[in-house]
Amino acid sequence: MALKDAVGRLVKGESFDSLAADARAAAVEELLAADTPSCLQGSFLALLARDGETADTVDLFSKILLNKALACPFDGVCGDLVGTGGDGKNTLNVSTPASFLAAAAGVPVAKHGNRSASSNSGSADVAEYLGGCLMLSQDQVRTVLSKTGYVFVFAPAFHPSLKPMGPVRKNIGFKTVFNLLGPLLNPTLPQRMVVGCGAKDKADVVVGALARNPNLTCLVVHSEDGLDKISPVVNTHAWWIAPGTEPRYQLLRPSDFGLEDGRDHLKGSYYAGGGEPYDNAAWILNVLDGTCSGVDAEFVHVNAAALVHVSGQAASFKEGMDVVRAAIASGKARAQVDDYVRASTHAGKANSSDILARIVKRRRVDLVKARQAVPEAALTEAAAAAKSAQPPISIADTLSAAGHPHSAVGICAELKRASPSEGDISAEADILELAAAYAAAQVQVISVLTEPVWFKGALDDLAAVRKRVSDSPSRPAVLRKDFVFSKYQILEARASGADSLLLIVAIEDAMRAEGESLASLIAFAREWGMEPLVEVVAEEEVDIALAAGARVIGVNNRDLKTFKVDLGRTGQLIQYAAGKHSKEAMERLLWVGLSGVSKAEHVQSMKASGADAVLVGTSLMRAADPKAMIREWQAL
Repeated sequence: MALKDAVGRLVKGESFDSLAADARAAAVEELLAADTPSCLQGSFLALLARDGETADTVDLFSKILLNKALACPFDGVCGDLVGTGGDGKNTLNVSTPASFLAAAAGVPVAKHGNRSASSNSGSADVAEYLGGCLMLSQDQVRTVLSKTGYVFVFAPAFHPSLKPMGPVRKNIGFKTVFNLLGPLLNPTLPQRMVVGCGAKDKADVVVGALARNPNLTCLVVHSEDGLDKISPVVNTHAWWIAPGTEPRYQLLRPSDFGLEDGRDHLKGSYYAGGGEPYDNAAWILNVLDGTCSGVDAEFVHVNAAALVHVSGQAASFKEGMDVVRAAIASGKARAQVDDYVRASTHAGKANSSDILARIVKRRRVDLVKARQAVPEAALTEAAAAAKSAQPPISIADTLSAAGHPHSAVGICAELKRASPSEGDISAEADILELAAAYAAAQVQVISVLTEPVWFKGALDDLAAVRKRVSDSPSRPAVLRKDFVFSKYQILEARASGADSLLLIVAIEDAMRAEGESLASLIAFAREWGMEPLVEVVAEEEVDIALAAGARVIGVNNRDLKTFKVDLGRTGQLIQYAAGKHSKEAMERLLWVGLSGVSKAEHVQSMKASGADAVLVGTSLMRAADPKAMIREWQAL
């Protein structure tokens, strides 16, 4: 009844702030209840918006919502860089790279955010395409922040009380008090903040609400070109908030950051964005690795510098600019992203089942950057030159019985420094020495991980390994193991000297997003002389692989949702295929057991189940004498 009473009094012209404190609190509590009629919720929000939200109202809402949140206060000082949104500019996602940059400059940052409600690229969308695990618990948030100095705090995971309001807010179609609350609801309770206000006429409300926090040092900003950010080209209105003092206004000029004043002609030219999240994520990486320069990079720099200054890591905004630029030049800014991604993956693997999807999203971002660096026409020329100079050999030949006459089963020896399931395996391993040892042991295939974040690989590893084993007697085939969904990646593999590459049936959606299919990529790989290894994990995927024309099929024994290994899966899927497909079709196939093979009995089990070969990575990378281990398995 408290909410209905409040609506009645607002209809009569009374202000919400004039109600008794307990009546106001009871009305907000009822507003947030899951069983409150949506018509009553909408009426209250409409009347509140009509009269104009006040600092007292925003403060009340924020306190109640934080009390209902899954709190995870950080044991130490941390910061956040966040805006209310609503400036209508459809800008590039600036707060995310600025937050990474500030973290790399020494400010622990707990970035609070959500998916976009009105565009394709909210801060959570971008974080996910960069590879971050969004579904972290309270303890996991603190762990990742402590370990790396940066964490993304996914708002819906910590504010379940806001879920009932979602449909109402969407249906009423106008801005409400909730559009001002985001910066006040970070459950880590940051003490240093830069807060953007999308509407200048709401700045006093946001400032007034934030100023009630006795532990907060904060800068609230709104640029003269209407952004909820600091502008690098025009002046920005700013309000300082500090414990024990009244809010203080300051007009920030570009020259305060060491930039040129009077560049009004650049308004609108430096923040255009709102594209797909993978494009925005690629832009973020370009800013952080220094590839992107100019005014749009300055847009990130000034906002990061402000948080650095507010946090006491720099004595002025200009010094803050020096600090963040040094973080870019040193490589710390770029490394900050991948450190966070790896730490959040490790922390959240028990409660997150989307690791494969996140890796593929990040590889889409990496593909955007690769295409920017090397046009496809130039890559095609490089691939053609490599094919002529280094003709590929077929893994179908090397893995067949004729390819390993002295061994009952073919051996695919893998080179990988790390993995999502294990973390670092052998991060400092000498990849080339291991490749030479594998070749000396006469393995049939050397698999080289080229994914850089979770597996710490690189295309340069592939090229170097191919060169190292070129003169080996009975040269092993070199396979690119990665998350391949485009013809461009196949060209990369061939240009780097690969004889084969992995194609994963489970990521066929990513192939379709590139206008491809499993069948088209198999055919394209063969045009370049490479017989691919096609990975499956389930019966339906076996059917898809066979329909696409796969000849060499690898069964992944690891469940990428749970990371659990089932060594019986290889035999189960081989039996399934034999029972459904013709004898002639089966005779054309070669089967490889993938993941979880670490002992001689595992190799024997794979062979007994019908596998022609096994792929072994972690155990070989950790072995004191990998050559001896391989020899033991070959003698079985």
